[in-house]
Amino acid sequence: MTSIAYNFFHGAYLDHKIQTLQRLVDSDPAIARHKDLERRILEVHLKIIEHNDDTNEDADVWEARHLHLVSEKEVLVGVQVPLTEHAKTLLSELGRFKFSKWVFELQLGRITE
Repeated sequence: MTSIAYNFFHGAYLDHKIQTLQRLVDSDPAIARHKDLERRILEVHLKIIEHNDDTNEDADVWEARHLHLVSEKEVLVGVQVPLTEHAKTLLSELGRFKFSKWVFELQLGRITE
């Protein structure tokens, strides 16, 4: 079951989210001033997913981490990225995290304050 859910997220949902991020990078004038930041977020997003490909995590944890990064992008550049209700529930369960640059860097194992 985990494998089926993982393949679904990786094959369809993840591709959609990556395309959404790329469209925002290309089209939003507010982001144009932050191209380097935006490109970096997209690259990090892909690296996190690649890392998770090698782990044995259950699909809910994987989805929460993926959507946490999408939400992080929203905070950093002020772009609204729709989240599903399921994603919002998962994110609320990660209440110990604050949606801030510090947490985004912490997800990568780097704190750059």
